[in-house]
Amino acid sequence: MASHGKRTVKASVLLGRLQQDIRSLNSSLLVIAQKMKYFVRNEKILGRNLIVLNKKLKGLEEKIAT
Repeated sequence: MASHGKRTVKASVLLGRLQQDIRSLNSSLLVIAQKMKYFVRNEKILGRNLIVLNKKLKGLEEKIAT
């Protein structure tokens, strides 16, 4: 019977560690998801900036050409 009690304690310890690992992974995934949102947001902003700069550049090129 004593070995059965040891197994139960071992299983409880392992499950506790597994639970903590899962929590840590979940936290990491949440951070990654947040960074991805910022990345997409910044990518959109940069895309809009490129469009504006291209229009300004074309305007300057037309002024220089005339």
